[in-house]
Formats: sequence, C-alpha cells, structure tokens
Amino acid sequence: MDIPEDSVAKAKKTLARMAKQKKSALSGREMVGDLAPEIHARLKDGHGLKVIWYTIIDDLPEAERMTFATFRKYWQRARQELGLTPLKSRTRPPVPAAKGPDRAPPLIAKAFVKGGTTTDFRVDPEGI
Repeated sequence: MDIPEDSVAKAKKTLARMAKQKKSALSGREMVGDLAPEIHARLKDGHGLKVIWYTIIDDLPEAERMTFATFRKYWQRARQELGLTPLKSRTRPPVPAAKGPDRAPPLIAKAFVKGGTTTDFRVDPEGI
C-alpha cells in the first residue's frame, strides 16, 4: 500500500505542530502529588490544610479547580505514596470538661409539660 507523499508531509507537519504546543494541563492528583513535599513543609510550619488549598486553587482557572474534599483525598494519597508521616490533627490541647457540683446545668433540664386535664380547658360559660 503506497501512501501519497502529501499525506506523509501533512502528518509530519501535524506532529511538528503538536510538539510546539503546550503540554496538557496537569490533573489535580498529579499537581498535589508534585506539591506534596511543599504542602508537608507548610503544614509543619503551622499553616492549615484549608489555607494551603485556598492558595493553590487561587491561581488555577475555574475549570481546573477542585473542592476541598477532593484536595484532601489527593493529599492523603500523595502523602502515603511518598511515605510522609501524618501530622497531629489537633494543635491546641483539649480543654477538660467541668465536673462536680459547680458544673453548670444543661440549658434544657426538663421539657415543659402542661399540667391538668381536658376538663380544665373546657369551660362552658352558659352551662349547656
């Protein structure tokens, strides 16, 4: 089967044009995987994951943005693949709950229940 010379020339031009074009955009998973060491370093510095997410998506076009839940899922997967240790989720120590007699009662200690019977509500002024 002979391929006409024009077809070969067109294919070469098309391939050359494709080589000059920009590489396709990274997917969200690839981007988070590439940024994983920097994200881990920022988390160690005390920045929150949501602040980092806002910073990352701020520069992305609308079509390439991801939700925080998706970002967190990609971050957890990238962290596990790279073997980065998870950081503690709480930065502040928990406050102990007040116990003993000086403890404040709950706001609603008991539900309000109307007292009485049905006859208490039915008053017939004319005595019918």
